[in-house]
Amino acid sequence: NKRRLFGVFGEVTADYNQYLFLTLSGRQDWSSTLPVQNNHYFYPSASVAFVFSEALKMSDHPILNSGKVRLNWSKVGSPANPYSLKPIYLLNLGETDNLTAGVRDIDFPFAGVASSTLSNTLYDPNLKPEFTTDMEAGVDLEFFKSKVNLSFSVYKSKSTDQISNLALPTVSGFDNLLTNFGALETKGAEVSLRLNPISNKNVNWDFTTNFTRYRTIVTELREGTDELVIRPLFGGGITPVLRVGQPYGVFRGTVSARDEEGNLLIDRTNGQIINATKDEIIGNPNPEFTVGFINNFTWKGLTLGAVFDWKQGGDMYSETVNSLLGRGVLAFQGDREKNAMINGVYGDPVTLKALKDENGNKIRNQTMVEVNDLWFGSTFGTNSQDEWNVFDATVYRLREVSLTYQLPSNLFKKAIKGATISVNGRNLWYKAPHFPDDTNFDPETSTFGDANYQGFEFQNLPSIKRYGVSLNLKF
Repeated sequence: NKRRLFGVFGEVTADYNQYLFLTLSGRQDWSSTLPVQNNHYFYPSASVAFVFSEALKMSDHPILNSGKVRLNWSKVGSPANPYSLKPIYLLNLGETDNLTAGVRDIDFPFAGVASSTLSNTLYDPNLKPEFTTDMEAGVDLEFFKSKVNLSFSVYKSKSTDQISNLALPTVSGFDNLLTNFGALETKGAEVSLRLNPISNKNVNWDFTTNFTRYRTIVTELREGTDELVIRPLFGGGITPVLRVGQPYGVFRGTVSARDEEGNLLIDRTNGQIINATKDEIIGNPNPEFTVGFINNFTWKGLTLGAVFDWKQGGDMYSETVNSLLGRGVLAFQGDREKNAMINGVYGDPVTLKALKDENGNKIRNQTMVEVNDLWFGSTFGTNSQDEWNVFDATVYRLREVSLTYQLPSNLFKKAIKGATISVNGRNLWYKAPHFPDDTNFDPETSTFGDANYQGFEFQNLPSIKRYGVSLNLKF
């Protein structure tokens, strides 16, 4: 790929008496990957910091030793990737992706005959640069001679004219349209607390915790569009989408039919669940918050370190868990060889309304489901609707533990200045409390890696523990 980017950047910094700081910057870019009328764009930034502890001469204060207030504003522009303006023929040099899926293997269309095809992506010839505007305010405080450090930040970010592949009906001749779309708004807060309660010649204890919470909401889409598909997934079922007023990347998928009170509608002929005819939003992959704990304790030459994480909320669609449940291989399913009756009310498969008796009361389900249909029919098992395979991905994790020993220097000759030996383990323990018992499922996974659609697991490999020993020598 070939591209050209030309930019002019300027920055001005100033301070007053070493306690009031101001920085202003601006950049103008010209990018070859955008159409001529849109290939130039300007983005500025400004930041101010006030170290009030310096202004008020508080460095010797017995409680608050240092304090700073900061405020930042910035606007950042970003161009498109190369060759993003019109469909072209591209060469396949091995593994294919959206940009290199042009020339097929040499057996297409006939053995020994190579051919090339247009990309399945349609490109917007009026593509514009995308912009992200950020505002952040924060406070940094140090107490008790830096024994306690507290940092707090709140921020707001708005992204406009984002460049992304949006799904198209295949009857159009293309799978995706690369274009600008709508706007996203993110609001969040971060808190960091560091404690150093013990610090002397022989013992040092250092503890840090971080708290992060954010929300990204779709505030605008292309005109006349109610929903945009981020990417169509396998089989046309569950799909990550954008909807105005909803968090970024929510799941749209199939659901079971219910009455106005939330009761499942049951087909009285077979006792199975009636499926709804319209997909609904069934999950949000974004966590409510994340918390991290880092602990280091040193006694003489021995240091014990540990990292613990807590991610609260965020949904995940899991085919692995669906397969385990449907095939009955979990310990709590030992008595699965029996008929069962699903809790719900009888419903009409055509009108999707609850059936009523002569007195106008809803009729509770009394139809038993045979074993095979219970696990492979229209129920909660292998062939269930998408909603039954979405789980709260809250997870508690002991991410890392390490033990390090610094060997006494008198053990070595002058050529070696120091040595440490350490043992460590990663991913030693985790608990996902909202996944079914006995699955031992680790929700820290994604079929699509770091792509911009998260929360999908299509039978990934299980997570692993790692153990290590290391020796570090200084010469």
